Amino acid sequence: DAEEPQPSLISSVMALFMMVDPLSMLVVILYWTLDRPIWKFCAVNGGIEPCYDWPNYLGFFVHGGDWVLLTINFFVGNMPFYINNSAWVLLFALIYLAWSYLHYVLRIGRAPHFEQECAKLGYALRDCPIYGVMDWADPKKAGTIAAGATLGCVVLIGVYWIMGWLRDKVGARCCCMPRGGGRAP
Repeated sequence: DAEEPQPSLISSVMALFMMVDPLSMLVVILYWTLDRPIWKFCAVNGGIEPCYDWPNYLGFFVHGGDWVLLTINFFVGNMPFYINNSAWVLLFALIYLAWSYLHYVLRIGRAPHFEQECAKLGYALRDCPIYGVMDWADPKKAGTIAAGATLGCVVLIGVYWIMGWLRDKVGARCCCMPRGGGRAP
């Protein structure tokens, strides 16, 4: 008795789920350590220059708040996390890295409201990188960050697999809930 194939919409949702959680954690780690290191905020280091002001609400949300909400959803949800679907994380990361390189080569630049930020980095809008820390004009630094981010994806796949395993074990023991019982798509 062969199982019916999984509907394509469910397979698509699973692929997105496999990408979103680890990548949101990667964004948090990279933003608060490389792009805007937490120890370089004026409120943290006592105002020793150069230092940053705290980001606005949107800056906090896209570089941390969404990860908190996604992590809560991960733990209270019943969506399984399968290692064999985790290549989606690496695929997305590699596509993003390729895009950041194309952005540099094609001189796409940034929108006009980033003019001041680009000037601080020493760039005209047309030559300004997406993130100053990931600047392909310095290929050694950008390549190191790209390799580290790719390795980080592999590590985070393992972290999320362990978190899913723990969630399923705790849910089955303390909440009498079968967890993560779906089949791999």
